[in-house]
Amino acid sequence: MTSTGDLPVQIAIDGFVATGKSTIGEMVARRLGILYLDTGVMYRAVAFEVLEQGISPTDADACARCAVALDLRIVPPTIADGRQATVLLGSRDVTWEIRTQAVNAIVSQVAAHVGVRSALRAAQRAIAAAQPVVMVGRDIASVVLPDARVKIVLVAALETRVARRATEIAARGQAVDRDLLREDIARRDREDSAQMREMPDTVIIATDDLSVDQVVERILEVVHERYP
Repeated sequence: MTSTGDLPVQIAIDGFVATGKSTIGEMVARRLGILYLDTGVMYRAVAFEVLEQGISPTDADACARCAVALDLRIVPPTIADGRQATVLLGSRDVTWEIRTQAVNAIVSQVAAHVGVRSALRAAQRAIAAAQPVVMVGRDIASVVLPDARVKIVLVAALETRVARRATEIAARGQAVDRDLLREDIARRDREDSAQMREMPDTVIIATDDLSVDQVVERILEVVHERYP
């Protein structure tokens, strides 16, 4: 699968925290043999750098400058520790450092700044213009790739998502406080809701009672319908 018409194949998958979009997006991309890009990693990297530089997450201009100057590379996994990709800031591997609670606490706030989103959206569009891609995030279908033929939104109940994220954290050997985790996910839902807008041709898939494989197959059905 390469391209159709003037644009490469573009598959946009959006969803709130722990709806399964990263795992599912990676599997869809692998099945199709095309690039997978989790845009959330890019925002996490900016939030991590904001913390590293001692920038206030409320300082929109400083956060935007940080996003523009970010020396970020996302490459295939270099270590077999469950990562979907290796995230590098310069030569530093920050794959797991960008997934700490400290980053979780500010990433939605940092990502909400217009300058940050503008810088990263431009980079995301450039990637999608150059090659076929499965791109996941929260604003991919509505803002980043509005011309994508395949637009998917994954949804799941809060408790389902809390359980999923708790399992992920425990698997990394970290302690899990379910109450704090629930509060954190609910807060991020509120902050991210401004970015999550359904388009008329969006396909909504509830993942609560579906296996990962079932969701992947449903998305592939949509892909083959819209890219015959």
